[in-house]
Amino acid sequence: MMLLYKNGRFHIGKASFALPDGFYLESDIELTEGSALCAWDPEREYLFRWQYFHDCEGSARELQKWFLPDSGLTPLSEVVPVSIYGLTGHMVLYRSYRPRYCEVRLDLGAGEELSLMVETRQGRAEEIPASPAFRAAWEGLGPGECPEREKDGFGPKN
Repeated sequence: MMLLYKNGRFHIGKASFALPDGFYLESDIELTEGSALCAWDPEREYLFRWQYFHDCEGSARELQKWFLPDSGLTPLSEVVPVSIYGLTGHMVLYRSYRPRYCEVRLDLGAGEELSLMVETRQGRAEEIPASPAFRAAWEGLGPGECPEREKDGFGPKN
């Protein structure tokens, strides 16, 4: 994932996000999954992952794919529509054995999506959306100014 950093925001495709004040960037490759920007909230209770996807079938469908048989994931809510600052998508709460998750996927058009996934091992998934850390990250989402990207998602077109 290649991001444009401009005016205190990270831009990718038609979306952007701001890293909330006091967050700690995570560089452990096992936690960042190789193509996500990850950060911990100030209390280190929640791990936030911002990730870009292409060739998607729509945010609702992509989130529903998590819950295929034998995935090891259990939905804790319905997949619900969300919108912020002109961006639209879907959100769902789910769990694996121990971690709990809240994931938002925003549809950017042309099969592109921006995901904001939040993981906790200390609390309940239902607590994530109401937390001050999530609210700060959610309110940091917005439209982007990134130039059109190559099909592989790396860098602007020449």
